[in-house]
Amino acid sequence: LSFPECNPFIICYYNSYYDPSTRQFLIEMEYIDGEDMFNFVLDSGEKNNSELHYYLLLLMTKDLAKGLKYIHSKNILHNDIKLENVMIDRNYVPRIIDFGLACHTLFKEHLGQYCDSVGGTPDYIAPEFFKLKMRTPATDMWALGILLYIAVMKEYPYGENYNVQDLFYKIENNKAPKINTSNELGVDGIEFDVRRCYTGEIVLFHDETLDRLAFKDKFYFDKTKGKNINKLQWYHLYNTELIDS
Repeated sequence: LSFPECNPFIICYYNSYYDPSTRQFLIEMEYIDGEDMFNFVLDSGEKNNSELHYYLLLLMTKDLAKGLKYIHSKNILHNDIKLENVMIDRNYVPRIIDFGLACHTLFKEHLGQYCDSVGGTPDYIAPEFFKLKMRTPATDMWALGILLYIAVMKEYPYGENYNVQDLFYKIENNKAPKINTSNELGVDGIEFDVRRCYTGEIVLFHDETLDRLAFKDKFYFDKTKGKNINKLQWYHLYNTELIDS
């Protein structure tokens, strides 16, 4: 049995079948031995050295940006990026799962790729959706930013006990949540403006973005060997041979 070549940061689809006896479609996908990112954040934040934990989050975010870049290159939006829709395998490689709300994009001048699908998880919905009723690749990137916020801060941006309408008002009117700027990730550099959301490609290669998100000369996790490397030179984070293997 041969399996198709798949993007390393997206769950792999193998085949689909229709069962006439049950009138159901069956989808065959890869099995990921690990846990979803929500539980990873809960578990790892307590067990691991905090600096190592943040490095893992940095690398995972970069990997997820690669996955989103690939998805968007196929004219698809995921539309439900969140911690629960990312699986982390035993080698700490994240994979985007659950394309139940994904959509094929259309194209409009001055807007680019977009789709007008509804749904999604309230905390992760980008503000322009409420006004334009459209989603673009930038809205997936907004959701990725919310994912990183929750992973780092260990809390939802607008609290857990909220009225949905109040939540939507805060998002739509750019009521940015408070950020603990003492956190070593440098989150004081974050800007809550979807119009300036980076694309997946820019997130991958923008030096300033990486400088904002990471420590220097601290800990780095080598996913190829499963070891903690202390004081590895910063430029190794750009060594794609090491990071992508």
